[in-house]
Amino acid sequence: MINLSDARALARQQAQEMLGMQESEILDSEFVEGEGCWIFFRRRTLTFPPHMSLASSAAYAVSKWGEVRIVADFSGELEEANALLLRLSEFFLLNKAP
Repeated sequence: MINLSDARALARQQAQEMLGMQESEILDSEFVEGEGCWIFFRRRTLTFPPHMSLASSAAYAVSKWGEVRIVADFSGELEEANALLLRLSEFFLLNKAP
């Protein structure tokens, strides 16, 4: 299993690759955590051109075993964020690495 710091580093690396930027503070300090994963959100102060609207609307789920998935960003919608966290956490727990 990985720790929060490792998970944040994996999410940051995925965000940097997906958004094509090397911003070290690309992720928001807020995140959500479930039994099987964390979901990290990008910083809202970052701006992107219109053609990057899909990429900039992503969040990054990282399993407790280091698997990274790009997911919808529900950072402003607590109920939806918690529902997604629950589903992803269950998925990761069912499919965890040996």
